[in-house]
Amino acid sequence: MELELQKDHFACYRVFSEVCQTHEESTEIAVPEHCMDLSRIVDAGACLLLRSHELTDGRLSVTGSIRVSVLYMAEEAPGLRSFETTLPFEQDFDTRLDPLSCDVALRGSICTCEARLLNPRKLSLRVAAELCAVPYCRAVLTTCPQVPDGWGIEAQSTKNDVSLLCAIREKDFLFADEITLHGSRSPIAELLCYHARLRVTECKAVGSKIILKGLAVVDLLYRDENDEVSHLRSELPFSQVIEGLEEGDDTGAAAVLHLTGCEIRADGDDGRSVSVKLFIHAFVTLRRRESVCCIADLYSTTHDLTVETESVELPQEPETFSRSQTLREQLDTGVEVKNVLCTEVCFTGISLAQRRANVQLRMLYLDENGTTLLSERRIELPLDLDADSEARVSLADVIVGDAVTSINAGGVEVRVPIEFVYTAAPVLKCSCLSALRAEPRQEEDAPALVLRTLAPEASLWALAKRYRTTVGEILAANELESEAAVLPGRMLLIPRKRST
Repeated sequence: MELELQKDHFACYRVFSEVCQTHEESTEIAVPEHCMDLSRIVDAGACLLLRSHELTDGRLSVTGSIRVSVLYMAEEAPGLRSFETTLPFEQDFDTRLDPLSCDVALRGSICTCEARLLNPRKLSLRVAAELCAVPYCRAVLTTCPQVPDGWGIEAQSTKNDVSLLCAIREKDFLFADEITLHGSRSPIAELLCYHARLRVTECKAVGSKIILKGLAVVDLLYRDENDEVSHLRSELPFSQVIEGLEEGDDTGAAAVLHLTGCEIRADGDDGRSVSVKLFIHAFVTLRRRESVCCIADLYSTTHDLTVETESVELPQEPETFSRSQTLREQLDTGVEVKNVLCTEVCFTGISLAQRRANVQLRMLYLDENGTTLLSERRIELPLDLDADSEARVSLADVIVGDAVTSINAGGVEVRVPIEFVYTAAPVLKCSCLSALRAEPRQEEDAPALVLRTLAPEASLWALAKRYRTTVGEILAANELESEAAVLPGRMLLIPRKRST
């Protein structure tokens, strides 16, 4: 006879493994009319802006743009100059995501940006970007905490703490601020190029709101009134309140940010201020802690049972780790270096599974004649991560510190502190009761009372299950108050139960 089981159902989200894909764009562009004829390209940098995405039946399409800054030398004027151009970005993922996917968190980065001069008014661009997507789908965690009364069933259950991904919230917002040059710096004559990175410093649920705090790290390269090239890094704090949560005392939050737009320009007549406008998309996940019970073992003293189980994964609370490393490289220039203008560390691919990161180290510098040059190197950086091999590991943030440079006879030694922040969620699986049938048990020709010794690693539960009785009846037959009073090696009377 099929028995009706009581089951608990917990609505949640399931997160799938990150899917990454590289997009490459090659094109030829004309130099803008307001620019002088180009004599040499010094450098080209790019920023990926992800504006929208569409997820239909597991097929993901992402649109946005790539903003490219080109640093160059002109034929008719000394000094470094620049111009910007924008390339459209459209990416259809070749890998089909799970068809149940309903939300996706995006992360993108520029792997390569190369510019080659074809003639003074034309150049070719090659840009490669890596786009990573983490799919989420709605799910239900189902457990069986207890069995029906009667039928002579004895059951053991285990209680487990789980961390359910219970909600997803997304919000687009604008962050605007201003950078003011210190009085010791010469005013800006021309803003050559800029780059902005986002970091989450705090994300927490308070009542029905999410409080999100972060930093916008903005790097500026500009030409001042003395025709000198200078670099400035500024950290701008921002905060945002996201509404629409159900109040809960035990809710944790985490956020992923990416840029959808970026506008930075020199402002004011005195050349001492820079206005910053960043258009930001926040993808926030919320977790709720629950305690769930699962039947670990069962038997019947009066019936024969047919048991069906299924393996259920119990989501665990991710633990956050931080590992600091120092990237130390010698960049050979082949010429005498007068001054280092700026350095940049670009990550062109991070594999937590393989414990490695591909890094592009770039350095702008002036040679002994005051000519602006670029030196770069690609490096494979081993990652010193500490996480269980069975855990699900996800990258949370990469914090690049200020570079320290030391000019020497062969070039420049560069040391950059890097902090990798990642989460590791243990994988816990349990066998959960899914179906149960009970049939009358045939009587066995066996004594009603047996005498057995409790082995050192045995339990009263195992004895009771073997002889179709209960732990309580064994304790009563031996005049014991609890299982703790049973010493290993003791002889016990085991009363066998008869079916009725």
